[in-house]
Amino acid sequence: MKFITGILLTIILGAIFQSFLPWWTLWVGAVLCGLLIPLSGLQNFAYGFFGGSLLWGGYAWWLDAANTGILSTRMAALFNLPSGFGLVLITLVLGGLLAGLGAMTGYFGRRLWFLGENRGK
Repeated sequence: MKFITGILLTIILGAIFQSFLPWWTLWVGAVLCGLLIPLSGLQNFAYGFFGGSLLWGGYAWWLDAANTGILSTRMAALFNLPSGFGLVLITLVLGGLLAGLGAMTGYFGRRLWFLGENRGK
């Protein structure tokens, strides 16, 4: 249940932050999720990766479908990719890596915070 909550919270916070702030604020939302949801480091990376992939990949696909693939096909030709869908896949992977690494950063920050609290006792 925490895993699905992490995915949904990453998507929601990322979408809210990116509506008003720069593209990299997906990372900030994923860090907050990593701080709030106590899972292992690999699980944090996984839900961050899935959340970021769904957010950026879904949005890239939606934009691609809105203009019937004209822009992505031209950009794919610019980058020597076989099709415009390859650009959507690259966006999906980059969004997943950004959010996954952000969630792991939150996980390690949480561990560091609680390690510091327990050290004085």
